[in-house]
Amino acid sequence: MNHPEILALIEAERDFTIDIRRRLHRRPSPSGKEAEAASLVEAEADRLGLPHRRYSDYGVLITLEGASSGETVLLRADMDALSMTEEPNNLIGPKVAVSEIEGLCHACGHDGHTAMLLAAMRVLTRLRHTFSGRILFLFESGEEIGGPTMPAIRALMREEQVASCFAIHLIADIELGRCCIDPGPRLMGAASIGAQLLGQGGHGSRPDRCKNPINPVAQAVTALQGLVMTCADPSESVSLSFGLMQGGTAFNIIPERASFQGSLRFLNPETGRRILEQGRTMVQALAAAHGCTVEEDYFRITIPVAVNDDRCCELARRAVAALCGPEVLISRPPRMSSETFGACLEEAPGVVMFLGTHAPERGFGMVHHNPRFDFDEAVMPTGVAAHVAYALARLGCLL
Repeated sequence: MNHPEILALIEAERDFTIDIRRRLHRRPSPSGKEAEAASLVEAEADRLGLPHRRYSDYGVLITLEGASSGETVLLRADMDALSMTEEPNNLIGPKVAVSEIEGLCHACGHDGHTAMLLAAMRVLTRLRHTFSGRILFLFESGEEIGGPTMPAIRALMREEQVASCFAIHLIADIELGRCCIDPGPRLMGAASIGAQLLGQGGHGSRPDRCKNPINPVAQAVTALQGLVMTCADPSESVSLSFGLMQGGTAFNIIPERASFQGSLRFLNPETGRRILEQGRTMVQALAAAHGCTVEEDYFRITIPVAVNDDRCCELARRAVAALCGPEVLISRPPRMSSETFGACLEEAPGVVMFLGTHAPERGFGMVHHNPRFDFDEAVMPTGVAAHVAYALARLGCLL
């Protein structure tokens, strides 16, 4: 099948893609409990006669067999929403779809990710006679809460012998419709960094008779910032921030326990491990200096660095250029955010592609995780085309 025919199939799914995105947007599913979204995905698979199975309660894996045997390619989308209340307006006016569930909304584009992959699934089902191999469609549960299903995803990728994987993330500060497919580290690894300290409580008037855990907690939050300077090459991108400190119930009561927790981001996995190792040692020493103990520590990597494979990127760039035109391709630096697709990229070579949605004059461009986040639905056919292009190119029937 030639490129114009494939593009015609993609264009024919435009209304479907928009409808699915708006349905998901109006009825967002909470992260890790995507019952409604998973049912919608499964219903579409049933309409196409494609076999599917659940993993980790709400994740969905759908299988499309080609005309004959061959390698397995996995296409992935996340489908969960954020626990926040949506603002009904974007940068210039009312949004076309607004969450109907208080305290829950799609403010990161996962509704678009799911809609684009479902549309690509419909197109590729029409083209199944043209390729040899299998295409797996993975709809991930719990991405926004740190990827609790990552171990299950790793296991199923090994079980299904996935040869390559591909995913798209909509990006609010990249120009509308531009596709960034660059090799190497693209999204930062993430780690939790913190601890709960146990001391000895008592009256605020006699700190000499107590072991106040608030003091080492306060010192740890300050001292740990210095590890970024001493553990990381100055040319590396590293981010450390603390968003949680807890301890005490009243101003004149020295508590038994106090805790803190923050977020570490890194592009070099070795740097991340080094900061965590030295950070744990530092906190234990500070606790001991104040007569306290570390009751529990939270020093652990939660999301791996997302690293694009060189050869897969070259293939993806050629494939996307073939269907969408070479003018859509751009290069951009790695991003400071994290993505659980990094776990997939550790199991099989592949690509996470950034798809730009920035068009402030049309109301689109507010940062992710903001109540006014919105994106232009006109960009979704480009995402559908990218999924289709990569799968067909990898299976040897596009380029």
